[in-house]
Amino acid sequence: MLLKTNTFICIVVLWLVAGITYVPAQSHKFKGPVDLGKVDAKIIDEASGLAASRKNRNVLWVHNDDSSEAKVFAINTKGKVIASYRLDIPHGRDWEDIAVGPGPEEGFDYIYLGDIGDNLKQYDLKYVYRFKEPEVKENQKLKIDTIKVFDKIAFKLPTKMIYDTEALMLDPKTKDMYVITKRLKKEQVYRIPFPQTISKTNVAEFICELPYGYEGFNGSGVTAGDISPDGSEILIKTYAKVYYYKREKGESIKDALSKKPIRIKYEMEPQGEGLSWQPQVLGYYTISEVSQFDIPPHLYYYRRVPEKDKKKKKR
Repeated sequence: MLLKTNTFICIVVLWLVAGITYVPAQSHKFKGPVDLGKVDAKIIDEASGLAASRKNRNVLWVHNDDSSEAKVFAINTKGKVIASYRLDIPHGRDWEDIAVGPGPEEGFDYIYLGDIGDNLKQYDLKYVYRFKEPEVKENQKLKIDTIKVFDKIAFKLPTKMIYDTEALMLDPKTKDMYVITKRLKKEQVYRIPFPQTISKTNVAEFICELPYGYEGFNGSGVTAGDISPDGSEILIKTYAKVYYYKREKGESIKDALSKKPIRIKYEMEPQGEGLSWQPQVLGYYTISEVSQFDIPPHLYYYRRVPEKDKKKKKR
């Protein structure tokens, strides 16, 4: 029995080192939150998007909801800011979410930064900036640099109505991008298929409606979403709740999101807008903005409860 246990542990370690996604059991039960650390509010005060790196160990990407700064920041899993990258553009409009995943060139991970918000519903066009993910070390000294090479992907929704969209997701299987509306009683999901053109405006495709959204207070609705690195699980976040979807083999994102969602463990944060799967899909991270009472942002982690833990409880 001991030999089998040690062999199992060795296999898991090899999978993790190789960067292969490993999940002990795809349970939709999570424990938490665990407070991983306070984030420097002088640098990150309006955290609106969060994405865990797959190639940089214990590194997450985050950005402020601030139109005057076209920046992304790298933090480690203790909440320490370790890098700041400015896009070589004057400014944005409303940075709302971020994703990490494959892109046009095979073998590279890309960051997708969404200038997709529109609180006042006044812009037809939305933008996603795509660039190769920089190399970052989890314990490095603060690095400041500029991103000069990137793609600017413009898109519009296929409707006369103008909507605020604050959730951006990337399907790692197809490289399609997805955005979700905010402030509707039933939020709408739109797809921008790969390959996204950078020479003209992409027209997003409506794929489905979600059975939730507005939660009874001003500005509420979907704020973030993330698809797991293997494409088989989806998380969508509102200010008050997190929903889970399982995507079966051969199933589209549309089909997965058309199923009844499962509400999972989440404790409401002050203006919590950021959400990301842990790279090996062993849990998920959340982050918030500085609250109106000057509560600084914290990085939180929710651990997946394996099926074996659930079985023990039943005995």
